[in-house]
Amino acid sequence: MTAIGLIGCGGMAQDVVAALRSAGAESGVRIVAALARPGRSEAARAKLPGIDIVEALDDFIARKPNIVAEVASQAAVAEHVGLLLARGIDCLVISIGALADAALLAKLKSAARAGKSRIVLPAGAIGGIDALAA
Repeated sequence: MTAIGLIGCGGMAQDVVAALRSAGAESGVRIVAALARPGRSEAARAKLPGIDIVEALDDFIARKPNIVAEVASQAAVAEHVGLLLARGIDCLVISIGALADAALLAKLKSAARAGKSRIVLPAGAIGGIDALAA
């Protein structure tokens, strides 16, 4: 079973959770946690019932996701994805516009090499959901 973590708890996260839940157990995927901004966990729990919501990256990593889907923002890519890649966790980046920043892209590539992890760039929202379910 693939353990998935989500960065973000808004509309995109709700869509991903709904799609994976509708796929059922045969998808081979389970969501282990969603990372919310500090102070926003209660609102996140209301939007994502049944999902373990955490506010600290270390708590998120402790849930041991095999892959993390960033479904938050370009700022979330810059803040969290490099740290996850360096820890050996593959990351699906939805906010691919963040990678237009050449310095950030270089940092993420370096982190992926160091952690022997991958940056996954889906072709659109449906591609992102398909990539998580695969």
